[in-house]
Amino acid sequence: MIRNIRPFLSHFRMFAVPLCFACSATATNIAAASTASQVTLLEISLNPTIGNFVFIRISPVPALASCANNGYWQYSLNLSTSSMANQEYAALLAAQMAGKTVTISGTGTCNDFYNVESANALNVQS
Repeated sequence: MIRNIRPFLSHFRMFAVPLCFACSATATNIAAASTASQVTLLEISLNPTIGNFVFIRISPVPALASCANNGYWQYSLNLSTSSMANQEYAALLAAQMAGKTVTISGTGTCNDFYNVESANALNVQS
C-alpha cells in the first residue's frame, strides 16, 4: 500500500505532458491525409521503368499531403505491397471504363513515390 502518494503523482506529472504531446503529433499526421470525394478519373498510368506503381490523376484535385508536389499525379498505388492493391487497380480500371466517379483516401504520406500521395482506400460510386 502507498502511504504517501504525492511523490508518485509528481513523478507522473513529469511524464504526462510528453505523452500527450506525442499523441497530438500523431493526430496531426493522420489529419493531413487527403480524401478525394466523388472525383473523375482522368488518367491511370503504369510505367515499369519507375517501378510497380499505378499513378492516378483525378478531377477535381483535393488538398493533398504536403509532400505531394508532383503537379500532375495526385495518388500512387504500390502494386507490390499486397493483393488488395491489385484489386484496387482492377476497380480503378473498371470505374474508368464505366465512367463512374470514385472516392480515394490518401495516407497523408508519399511513401510509395516521393512526391505523390500514397492511396489508402478506394470506393467506386454507382
